[in-house]
Amino acid sequence: MKHYQLRVVKYLRPERLLLFLALGGVAAAQNVDCIEELRVPRYNLSSRRSATGGTVAASILVGEGGRPARIDTVTPDSNLADEVRFYLSHGTTYLEGCAGKLIELKFTFELAGEAEWDPPVFVSFRPPNHFVITSRPRKPNIN
Repeated sequence: MKHYQLRVVKYLRPERLLLFLALGGVAAAQNVDCIEELRVPRYNLSSRRSATGGTVAASILVGEGGRPARIDTVTPDSNLADEVRFYLSHGTTYLEGCAGKLIELKFTFELAGEAEWDPPVFVSFRPPNHFVITSRPRKPNIN
């Protein structure tokens, strides 16, 4: 039986949602245990350009010093890919001892419900490496 431990810390607003993963020996093929701290992508201006949402498969090659050496994304939506690449390169830290290892993550963006001026963002985690980011559409600013 696989054992997962996920600790979520929320700071004031969803864009500062930090996930700390402690996955002792779990998800070896995805190397999720090489993530020290993950800032989960959210619905910002770039990702909101995607009318329908979608899924982004991301592969991160860990480089020296716990920084990403390369981030590859697979998705038909370049706006979602940009959002994921930004957070994986600027908001996430990786373990220095994992240099040369490839981490595989999946992010699904969903819009559901009635439009709001300041829609909330919800994140759920599906082990071993899938994050679902859900929000409501934003009302258009007509000014």
